[in-house]
Amino acid sequence: SALFADNEGAYLAGVAAAKASKTGKIGFIGGMQSDVITRFQAGYTAGAKSVNPNIKVDVQYAQSFTDAAKGKTIAHAMYGAGEDVVYQCAGGVGVGAFNEAKAQNEGKNEADKVWLIGVDQDQKYLGNYTSKDGKKSNFVLVSTIKEVGKVVRDMADKTKANKFPGGSVTTYNLKNGGVNIGYDNVTSSIKSAVETAKEDIISGKITVPSK
Repeated sequence: SALFADNEGAYLAGVAAAKASKTGKIGFIGGMQSDVITRFQAGYTAGAKSVNPNIKVDVQYAQSFTDAAKGKTIAHAMYGAGEDVVYQCAGGVGVGAFNEAKAQNEGKNEADKVWLIGVDQDQKYLGNYTSKDGKKSNFVLVSTIKEVGKVVRDMADKTKANKFPGGSVTTYNLKNGGVNIGYDNVTSSIKSAVETAKEDIISGKITVPSK
C-alpha cells in the first residue's frame, strides 16, 4: 500500500491561510469523516495555529463526497460568517465550494476578495474570475498536492529493480516528495513562511499531528 502524509501538506496550507486571513477566521470543509480527512483537518489546524494561536478554525463535514450543493451551502455560510480562507477536502463537494467562491468574489471589489484552497492537485485553473471592479483575478490561495504520478513511477522503478515492497506500507511525505504545495497566489512573505515550515517538517523540527 501507498499512503500520503496529507497532514504535512495541509499544515503548509494552514500556515498560508493564517497569513492571508484578514479576519482571523478560516474554514475547513471535509467530505465524510475518516482517518484520511482527519489528517487534512489536523494538519491544517496545526499549521494555522502555529502562525496565530488565536485563529478560529471552523470545521464542517458535508457527510458526502459528491453533494456539490452541500459544498456551496457550507462555503456560503463560512464566507458569510467572515471566514475569508476556506480549505475544501471533499471531492465533488468541493465543486460547490469553488462555485460559491467564484460567486462571492464576482460580487466584491478585488481588495475584498475571499480565498479557497485547492486539494490533491493544483486547482488554480478553477479559480479565475472577474471582480466587481472589473479586475481579472484568481481566488485559489494555494493547493495541496498528492504526487500520485511520482508514486506510481517510484513503485514501478522498485519493481523493475526486483525491490517491490510487497506486504508493506510506504508513506509518501514532504521529505520524499510524495506531497507538495502549489504557491498559486501567495505573496512573497507568505511563500517564505510556508517554505520555512516545509523545511522544518522535512528536518524533523516540526512534527505534524495526524489526529
